[in-house]
Amino acid sequence: TEIYTLSLHDALPISRGRITLHYQASVTPSSEPRVRGPSYDLRGSAGGFGGAFFSFLLLPAAPSAEYDFKLHWNLSSLPSGARGTSSRGEGDVQAILPSDDVSTIFLLGGRMGAYSPKNNLFHAYWVGTPPFDALGSAEWSARSFTMLCNVFHESNPTSFYLLMRPSRLVRDGGAATRGGFMLEYGLGYLSAAQRNFMFTHEMAHHFLGQIGDGASSAWYGEGLAEFYKVRVPLRFGIADLDTVVAEIRTMTNAYYTSAFVGLPYEQIATQRWTDRSPQAIPYNRRFMYLANLKAVIL
Repeated sequence: TEIYTLSLHDALPISRGRITLHYQASVTPSSEPRVRGPSYDLRGSAGGFGGAFFSFLLLPAAPSAEYDFKLHWNLSSLPSGARGTSSRGEGDVQAILPSDDVSTIFLLGGRMGAYSPKNNLFHAYWVGTPPFDALGSAEWSARSFTMLCNVFHESNPTSFYLLMRPSRLVRDGGAATRGGFMLEYGLGYLSAAQRNFMFTHEMAHHFLGQIGDGASSAWYGEGLAEFYKVRVPLRFGIADLDTVVAEIRTMTNAYYTSAFVGLPYEQIATQRWTDRSPQAIPYNRRFMYLANLKAVIL
């Protein structure tokens, strides 16, 4: 397996002048085992690589409020036709950004497929060959994103970037960041509808912000995203009632048959990355609460 490296530099102003730091971050082959946790680490496969800045980017211990941020791609060591994109847009990026916005940027580089029409806020890029219709799923997700903008009354909506990289795992999974989502696709065990609902869930986070980010309070934001992932496609007619009912049935079956159905959130927070079984409890429990609340109000 060929390992690619990404050269980075950051200028750190100190009292004695400017220091420029250069270093290389190794790209782990996707076939290597990983520790349990979100899909943020820098990994490579199929002639490309992807990851989140905060998994390898060095920042000052006491960061300033904003950075004069510049991202420049040099992909000369990758196969011909390679290009780079991030959750800040395709190609080079220059912007004034808060430190948190810098560290949470996702990257994807290599020869990739893309759905990125002009004058569209939704963009999708993928390396490798997903075992599903990536273009069709991207087109559906673009419609869903537009509908989410309407639901949340976004007067000045910002772009969303769906990035996809291969994974050695059977199941599909991923991790969200500000303005984007990195999908690790496995063997494609999800149905097309399940995958589309997952993408809508992640796009809902784009509008919900940092609600319930803490480990013990993740149920709040995750439950809201679960609620909107089925409600919005049904409301605007891009998912029919039978498809939505099937998704809700999967959620309710997983919740009420789980051995962890009565586990308090605080205990789930300590076990979420040591045992996969309790991970879905906060999502499904909050969804049940919100669905019931909506029924009571109406």
